[in-house]
Amino acid sequence: MKINIDDAEKDAHIFAEKIGNWLGEIMFDLIGIWNQEWIKIETGIDGLRQAMYGYVYSSTHKVDILEIWVSVFRNSYRYAEGDNCSFDDIEHFLILAERYLLLSRMSFGYLSIKGTDRITELERLKEDINLNYGTAVLKVQSRLMFERGVGYAKSGGKSTIPPKILAILADTTVGYIFQLINSKKIKAEKVKGNWNIDVLSALEWLKGRKNCPEWIRRLSA
Repeated sequence: MKINIDDAEKDAHIFAEKIGNWLGEIMFDLIGIWNQEWIKIETGIDGLRQAMYGYVYSSTHKVDILEIWVSVFRNSYRYAEGDNCSFDDIEHFLILAERYLLLSRMSFGYLSIKGTDRITELERLKEDINLNYGTAVLKVQSRLMFERGVGYAKSGGKSTIPPKILAILADTTVGYIFQLINSKKIKAEKVKGNWNIDVLSALEWLKGRKNCPEWIRRLSA
């Protein structure tokens, strides 16, 4: 699925609105018990700004955290679609996704999901925020993991990726990736019941596909 980069600002606002709602609930639990008239707990984006006030606002300098997030989203969306991007933006983008999921788990009364891998949990964002944002997070995470794996393998190390990562990179199904494994078109080994695909083998297969993205071709240089 192709990411709509133009929707980065809209998606950042939806994300901030939900984060603000949860932060508002947390702040109410912390200080709302006093029930003082001067305490007004905001929600949504106003709640986000209220929670961040002591950290990013001062009498002489104001920083709009939402404006920063919009920039981070837009740059990370471009990275998901093959452009280069500042690592700081990518890292911030993925940390925001992790913190969103943490707040989500806390709001439902549990702190971890046993037996759930990282990619499966990140897929929840497609429903929690929207399809465009959730897909962008998965593509950013997958590309970053793949690039690091290829770099490590080229330096002499052994690096593998799970079938889900290759499916995301190739914009295909996990079932099709398993077909490639079974037909030995890509090199993989099964460890404790899970398939691990050799990153360099995956790179060669990706390069041989029609319309191979330029960022993948650059990894071979």
